[in-house]
Amino acid sequence: MYSNYKPERLEEHLKLFHTRINVPKVLRVCEKNQQWRELAYLYKSENEWGSAATTMIDHHVEAWEHNQFRDVITKVQNTDIYYKVKQKKKKKQHPHAHSRLLTHSLHC
Repeated sequence: MYSNYKPERLEEHLKLFHTRINVPKVLRVCEKNQQWRELAYLYKSENEWGSAATTMIDHHVEAWEHNQFRDVITKVQNTDIYYKVKQKKKKKQHPHAHSRLLTHSLHC
Protein backbone atom coordinates (compact mmCIF):
# COMPACT_ATOMS: atom_id res chain seq x y z
CA MET A 1 0.00 0.00 0.00
CA TYR A 2 2.67 2.51 0.98
CA SER A 3 4.56 1.78 -2.21
CA ASN A 4 1.65 2.85 -4.38
CA TYR A 5 -0.11 5.50 -2.31
CA LYS A 6 2.42 6.97 0.12
CA PRO A 7 5.87 6.26 -1.32
CA GLU A 8 7.50 8.86 0.93
CA ARG A 9 6.56 6.73 3.97
CA LEU A 10 7.60 3.37 2.50
CA GLU A 11 11.18 3.35 3.76
CA GLU A 12 10.09 4.10 7.32
CA HIS A 13 7.44 1.37 7.13
CA LEU A 14 9.96 -1.18 5.85
CA LYS A 15 12.39 -0.40 8.64
CA LEU A 16 9.70 -0.88 11.25
CA PHE A 17 7.98 -3.95 9.81
CA HIS A 18 10.45 -5.74 7.53
CA THR A 19 10.17 -8.93 9.61
CA ARG A 20 6.39 -9.05 9.17
CA ILE A 21 6.01 -8.37 5.47
CA ASN A 22 5.97 -10.70 2.49
CA VAL A 23 9.43 -9.70 1.27
CA PRO A 24 9.32 -11.33 -2.20
CA LYS A 25 6.05 -9.55 -2.98
CA VAL A 26 7.32 -6.18 -1.72
CA LEU A 27 10.57 -6.64 -3.68
CA ARG A 28 8.57 -7.06 -6.89
CA VAL A 29 6.40 -4.02 -6.12
CA CYS A 30 9.41 -1.83 -5.29
CA GLU A 31 11.12 -2.88 -8.50
CA LYS A 32 7.96 -2.22 -10.54
CA ASN A 33 7.58 1.22 -8.94
CA GLN A 34 11.31 1.96 -9.30
CA GLN A 35 11.85 2.50 -5.58
CA TRP A 36 15.53 1.60 -5.66
CA ARG A 37 16.58 2.79 -2.22
CA GLU A 38 13.83 0.72 -0.61
CA LEU A 39 14.67 -2.26 -2.82
CA ALA A 40 18.30 -2.12 -1.72
CA TYR A 41 17.19 -1.91 1.92
CA LEU A 42 15.04 -5.03 1.56
CA TYR A 43 17.87 -6.96 -0.06
CA LYS A 44 20.16 -5.97 2.83
CA SER A 45 17.58 -6.99 5.42
CA GLU A 46 17.37 -10.42 3.73
CA ASN A 47 21.19 -10.73 3.59
CA GLU A 48 21.13 -10.73 -0.21
CA TRP A 49 24.31 -8.68 -0.40
CA GLY A 50 24.95 -9.22 -4.10
CA SER A 51 21.48 -8.05 -5.08
CA ALA A 52 21.74 -5.05 -2.76
CA ALA A 53 25.11 -4.06 -4.25
CA THR A 54 23.87 -4.54 -7.80
CA THR A 55 20.80 -2.38 -7.13
CA MET A 56 22.95 0.35 -5.60
CA ILE A 57 25.36 0.25 -8.56
CA ASP A 58 22.73 0.11 -11.30
CA HIS A 59 20.57 2.82 -9.74
CA HIS A 60 23.27 4.88 -8.10
CA VAL A 61 21.45 8.20 -8.40
CA GLU A 62 18.54 7.03 -6.26
CA ALA A 63 20.01 4.24 -4.12
CA TRP A 64 23.66 5.15 -3.52
CA GLU A 65 24.78 5.75 0.05
CA HIS A 66 28.53 5.48 0.34
CA ASN A 67 28.78 4.08 3.87
CA GLN A 68 26.05 1.51 3.29
CA PHE A 69 27.59 0.45 -0.02
CA ARG A 70 30.96 0.01 1.63
CA ASP A 71 29.37 -2.26 4.24
CA VAL A 72 27.45 -4.24 1.61
CA ILE A 73 30.33 -4.72 -0.83
CA THR A 74 32.53 -6.26 1.86
CA LYS A 75 29.93 -9.01 2.34
CA VAL A 76 29.49 -9.82 -1.35
CA GLN A 77 30.77 -13.24 -2.42
CA ASN A 78 30.37 -12.80 -6.17
CA THR A 79 33.54 -11.33 -7.69
CA ASP A 80 31.63 -10.24 -10.80
CA ILE A 81 30.17 -7.43 -8.72
CA TYR A 82 33.68 -6.11 -8.00
CA TYR A 83 34.23 -6.03 -11.76
CA LYS A 84 30.98 -4.10 -12.16
CA VAL A 85 32.19 -1.54 -9.59
CA LYS A 86 35.42 -1.16 -11.53
CA GLN A 87 33.47 -0.61 -14.77
CA LYS A 88 31.38 2.11 -13.13
CA LYS A 89 34.57 3.78 -11.91
CA LYS A 90 35.73 4.02 -15.49
CA LYS A 91 32.49 5.82 -16.29
CA LYS A 92 33.28 8.30 -13.50
CA GLN A 93 30.03 7.89 -11.59
CA HIS A 94 31.69 7.74 -8.16
CA PRO A 95 35.43 7.88 -8.85
CA HIS A 96 36.45 8.97 -5.34
CA ALA A 97 34.67 6.06 -3.69
CA HIS A 98 35.46 3.10 -5.91
CA SER A 99 39.21 2.87 -5.46
CA ARG A 100 38.88 2.88 -1.67
CA LEU A 101 36.05 0.34 -1.80
CA LEU A 102 37.94 -2.05 -4.05
CA THR A 103 41.12 -1.76 -1.99
CA HIS A 104 39.19 -2.37 1.22
CA SER A 105 37.12 -5.23 -0.23
CA LEU A 106 40.01 -7.10 -1.76
CA HIS A 107 42.01 -7.02 1.47
CA CYS A 108 39.19 -8.47 3.60
